[in-house]
Amino acid sequence: MLGDREIHYGEGQCLVTGVDMPNAFRVLQACHDHFFLAMSLELDRSLTGQMVKELADAVPPAARPDSGVILGTTSPELLDAFLRLACLLDTPERIPILAPLVIREIHYLLLIGPQGAGLRQLNTHGTQANSIAQATDWLRKNYRKPLLVSQLARQVNMGTSTFHRHFKEVTGMSPLQYHKRLRLYEAQRLMLAGEMDAGSAGLAVGYESTAQFNREYKRLFGEPPLRDLKRMRRHDACPSENSH
Repeated sequence: MLGDREIHYGEGQCLVTGVDMPNAFRVLQACHDHFFLAMSLELDRSLTGQMVKELADAVPPAARPDSGVILGTTSPELLDAFLRLACLLDTPERIPILAPLVIREIHYLLLIGPQGAGLRQLNTHGTQANSIAQATDWLRKNYRKPLLVSQLARQVNMGTSTFHRHFKEVTGMSPLQYHKRLRLYEAQRLMLAGEMDAGSAGLAVGYESTAQFNREYKRLFGEPPLRDLKRMRRHDACPSENSH
């Protein structure tokens, strides 16, 4: 689940998110005889932006992305790069020298592959998509603060209505929905990690009212915080469940 968008993907596929998105993942099929294995890499925005400039004359101009989420088939070259990165765990002394090279290769393969057009647009300075990417970066770092959409729009040099429209195109959510989900997913994480109770978690992510936190949490997750927490812990303790 990325925002309100439900995405199903499996063997031989890769999911690329060009902007930070509130998310929840669930493994639908896995067992002792058929393991679920996946790898993920956090994309380096500064490296991506640098490579976009280097590729400017080598690839077609980037089209405006339909969204910040791209699902595609994992190419043999991309899979090989990920496997080489994982294999470096067997030779830790090589990681400082070789890992940055493989990570750079992965960024390059993504930028020139089927996912590349949207990814390049999101990382090309001055585009509306890049302005939205900057806005999501700011929200990730400042989700505890109250959100004034007009102020954030000015911060990325866009009019409020234009900002709202393009934000929804890229993320699938309004800025207020995005901000709210960042808070609620982080509060859920804090409770699951056993760091805080429901009231403390709500305050920690920026809610001033416990009642409002409980109300919005139930609206998103379907149950009040404590009941939802018990349900998730019960599922994690059950060997037949494969949700994460």
